Amino acid sequence: MEATLQELSDAQVAETAANENYEAAAAGAQAAAEAVEAKKQELRDSRVNDTAYVVHCARIECPFGMRESYLALDATHGVLTHQIPQMTVKDMILNTNIINFGGCHSRENPDVQAEIEKTNAIIESKKDWRDDVVGYFTKKWNERVTIIKAGIGLAKKLLGMKKKEKTEEEKLEEMSSDFVGECKAQFPADGEWLEGHEKVFINGEPLLLRRCSIMCSYGGCVTILLSGQPE
Repeated sequence: MEATLQELSDAQVAETAANENYEAAAAGAQAAAEAVEAKKQELRDSRVNDTAYVVHCARIECPFGMRESYLALDATHGVLTHQIPQMTVKDMILNTNIINFGGCHSRENPDVQAEIEKTNAIIESKKDWRDDVVGYFTKKWNERVTIIKAGIGLAKKLLGMKKKEKTEEEKLEEMSSDFVGECKAQFPADGEWLEGHEKVFINGEPLLLRRCSIMCSYGGCVTILLSGQPE
């Protein structure tokens, strides 16, 4: 019996140590993720005025993309920066220059619209008379909530309490959805990256700089996170 109790005690000690190690590892992973995100935000904040030349394999991002992606050149312009092919503002062809972002959350994307319609159709097909009853009471409850919120809003206004403004990140998050479609970014055939170099050109095309950006037809603004040059 004593041996069994000792084994149980040892097992409990081992379990406690394992849980502590797991929590420490989880905390370390969270701290690392936060540090990476903080660095990315620092890069985003500095991008607007960054005139670093952008080269093959620069890292890019889109607010509606599922992942970060890269720039690429299938045929170089014959000019190298740090021995890496230099890019110009005309290098904006999807999957030739701008490698797709995997998936897209923009509701302007036809693929996302199709996913939304498919989901709505499934929901509608599963409805029966009980949904109508629930819907009636839900509607009444929502009306009461709306009245209560309006009263709270009026009280805050009378007390001089200002409504908190949403950040740009929060606004973008609201524009996004849980629906995902294929990334098929579209750019004007005669378009180009904005804010290229004003004085340096390759074959008449301004050099691509890290401050540059380009708008997708589905509302995403593609920006350059890293220039691709060696750090």
